[in-house]
Order: sequence, then C-alpha cells, then structure tokens
Amino acid sequence: MALLATPSAPRNLSVSFTTENTLKVTWEAPLHTGGRNDVFYNVHCLRLNKHSSGWDSCNKIQYYPKSTGLGNKTVILTNPEANSLYQLRIEAMNGVSGVANESVNFAEVNVTTKNITSE
Repeated sequence: MALLATPSAPRNLSVSFTTENTLKVTWEAPLHTGGRNDVFYNVHCLRLNKHSSGWDSCNKIQYYPKSTGLGNKTVILTNPEANSLYQLRIEAMNGVSGVANESVNFAEVNVTTKNITSE
C-alpha cells in the first residue's frame, strides 16, 4: 500500500551571491518524502515594496533552470534589484501534494541585495 503524505520541508536552505546580480539557492532533500520517490521543488520569490511595505511578486527575476517542478536542489536567480529585500520560499512537493489533506511544507529565507556597481 502506497503512503499518501506530503514531504516535510527542504532542509539547510542556503543563498549565496555568485555575482552582485546573481543568487544561487541550494537546499537538501526533506527528511520525510511522504513514502514516495517523486519529490520535486517549487521556488517562490517575493520582493519587499519600499513604498507600501507590502510584498510584490518577483516579476523581473529569471530562474535557471526553472522555478517549478525542479528535480535538482539548486536554482539560480538573476536580475534582482539593488538594495532590495527578497523572501525566497522552497516548497517540497510530491505526487499527492495537490490531493492530500495536508499543507505544503516549505523552507524560507530572506536575503538583501546590495548596490550593483561596475568595477
């Protein structure tokens, strides 16, 4: 009998600047996969709006290789705005995440970009 549970949250979420306008986000697999081998990841990004103090979607950010359905545990984000606060959320999902009566588990981190300078 297959277990029908969502995976636990990804672990050890880490963000590093590979250049001033490129972020590398890495994480480790969840401790519990829900008894399934089809775990994948979705990346969600929000940027703090300096004028309203609310969160906006990261429309200008580009994700490599993509932001949803990731099988690997690394994503590159390019084109962040200088001097901005971003909230990155990595969701662990599996084939029953959309139908199981459980919430999606995620890891979250905030990162502030710096001035983008030309040297």
